[in-house]
Amino acid sequence: MGRRPLCLAALLFVFWILCTQVGNLEEKGGGLEARLTESGESRRIRVRGEVYRQEKKKTNQIYLKNNSILSKGNQESFDSNIIIFLKEEISLKIGNIVEVSGEWKEPERAGNPGQFDMEKWYQSQKIGMLMMKCRIALLDGKCSFWMQLIVDIRERLKESLYGIAEPKEASLMCAMLLGDKNDLDEEVEKLYQDGGISHILAISGLHISMLGMLLFGLLRKLGLSMGAGGAIAGGVMGIYCMMTGLGVPAVRAFVMFLVYLGAQVFGRTYDLKNSLSLAVILILFQNPQLLFQGGFQLSVLAVAGLAYLYPVLKKRVKIKGKAADGLLISMSVQLMIFPCILYHFYQFSWTGIFVNLLVLPLMSVLLLAGLAGSALGIFVPAAGILVFAPCHYILWFVERLCRLSLEIPGAEQIWGKPEAVSIFLYYGILVLVFAALQRRDKSKKIFGAVLYGCSLSAAAFGLSVHDRKGLEMVFLDVGQGDSIFWRADGKNFLCDAGSSGVEQVGKYRIIPFLKCQGISKLDYLFLSHMDGDHVNGAEEILEGDTGISVGCLVMPEIVKQDGRYCSVIAAAEKRGIPVVRFHEGMEIDTGKSRLECLAPREGARGEDKNADSLVLAVQYGEFRALLTGDVEGEGEERLIESGRAGKVSVLKAAHHGSKNSTPDCFLRQTRPIVSIVSCGRENPYGHPSPELLQRLEAAGSVVYKTMENGAVTVASEGKGFEVRCFWDNF
Repeated sequence: MGRRPLCLAALLFVFWILCTQVGNLEEKGGGLEARLTESGESRRIRVRGEVYRQEKKKTNQIYLKNNSILSKGNQESFDSNIIIFLKEEISLKIGNIVEVSGEWKEPERAGNPGQFDMEKWYQSQKIGMLMMKCRIALLDGKCSFWMQLIVDIRERLKESLYGIAEPKEASLMCAMLLGDKNDLDEEVEKLYQDGGISHILAISGLHISMLGMLLFGLLRKLGLSMGAGGAIAGGVMGIYCMMTGLGVPAVRAFVMFLVYLGAQVFGRTYDLKNSLSLAVILILFQNPQLLFQGGFQLSVLAVAGLAYLYPVLKKRVKIKGKAADGLLISMSVQLMIFPCILYHFYQFSWTGIFVNLLVLPLMSVLLLAGLAGSALGIFVPAAGILVFAPCHYILWFVERLCRLSLEIPGAEQIWGKPEAVSIFLYYGILVLVFAALQRRDKSKKIFGAVLYGCSLSAAAFGLSVHDRKGLEMVFLDVGQGDSIFWRADGKNFLCDAGSSGVEQVGKYRIIPFLKCQGISKLDYLFLSHMDGDHVNGAEEILEGDTGISVGCLVMPEIVKQDGRYCSVIAAAEKRGIPVVRFHEGMEIDTGKSRLECLAPREGARGEDKNADSLVLAVQYGEFRALLTGDVEGEGEERLIESGRAGKVSVLKAAHHGSKNSTPDCFLRQTRPIVSIVSCGRENPYGHPSPELLQRLEAAGSVVYKTMENGAVTVASEGKGFEVRCFWDNF
């Protein structure tokens, strides 16, 4: 470190950002609404800005910089970038000045553990506002000629790819070559991610380094001098970085490539560690918030593995050959990025080490054939098809390899999100182990190897420990819907999983939460009734390849079974999941925890799905929680008459806090200490109703709302209980 002051400077700079920026990230969230409200603005505003990027997805997205908010004849500068969402296509160029009127909103904040945080991601991109339902007018038609030319070339290459390849292959190559994932098939993207090779779908250091080195080598063979070859190679790769969107891994690799070129031109030795440190300093100086972005962390850690771990392993492992060398490189990278992968994705595929070993040597052919084929295809499509041909076979091989690797039992392991302490422990042990392996004293070899294996195994195990004492119950923020998870006595339970306000709520909220908690199996999945806002996420779990298995599906026993009821049962039976139909009086006992069904009554017709919802009482020692689904009307009346609800510690307010649910007589019987309302922000039903909130307040119950608190966690060891809100801890 003493011989590499840049490495020390990079570490100190990272430490300084950690000390100063964490608080700033918290302060920046949620300030826009207060600012616009204070200025008297409604939800519809006018802004003026400069176009710097366009994307075509489900809607057209236009990115604006140098923005101003126009209000009552005044123009107020807005220091963040803005994304405009348009349904119709509009012809704009980079550099155009536009005026937009539309409805604004802030990027969505994650409401659950494990949920991707759009707000923080947009903050790292310096985007502070989204605008919908927009009208747009061109004020100044001037454009940035060179930037627009780069965009036009990118579009021509994309069109060429779709002309010379099948749509599936073209979408993959657009992602790999141009950084355009808009048309990428979700199943294929998930396959690459599960197989441990999702990095090849992004414009990463692999692309820049490989293409840059090949170009520089080619220019030198053509007779160009070091200076001329370096200038051309650096310029071309800089343009390529801009064309692909200036992603963080690409910028990191570009900076390091420039350092390499400088070393070649001036006859100096290229040092990987110093080069990486310089790239880290330059990137974070421009945008410190990128330190908290997964793409930056993985990119830097992967190169750090090559710089610090690989030389030690190569020195100690005496096996020779390219295959062994490739395996050591793959192991070095995986050892370094392992905790980071778990922190951001919660699962790890050990077969990815070997998949990468076979895939990475093919990448140079894939990238060169793809770029050359797409470029030729613009002018001579037949020649483009011929040159592109190797890509077809490589992509087929990669897909088949991923599928085969995932068929190996235990290939993909859900570990959960590690605690910060576990991560520091892992890297601390990693440093100590590799320091021991570097010792020249040969008597330490065996000790170092044993320490290496045992310590890393122990540290890795520590990353996956998610067992908690007692009962833990989490009322998830799923928007306008219900989903409640709890665990006790080593068993995992989920009651309802659906939303009418969040698309693919299973994919984006419930399944990430479960994986974040290290849950790969739900012992029991309860569905209170068949409304979509309680079921559609469960259908994703039952029907899709999610990595979450279900031990038993529990549904209300009703006579009238609609199409959804039957389709859910069919999905469960297809996967060999036993189905139990629950009615009043049935119980599940797992030890200290006991679950009792209070409704529906045996033989219920099910004509009113809400009235015949499952009502569950969860008992853990003296703690008692009542989960009421959407029960109301006759169902609530029968529950009150039976008197079985009893006094409860926690009440899940029925039907998302509707006006007519949870009457006074029910509250007098249950006397909940805490009530939790699961509903969405700005929902069209006005939930929770003011009348219900007044009744709960009059009953002396403390009310938590997922729309205001995010996920609400209740923990008990059998006597008292503790309530934690996700947005209090975020």
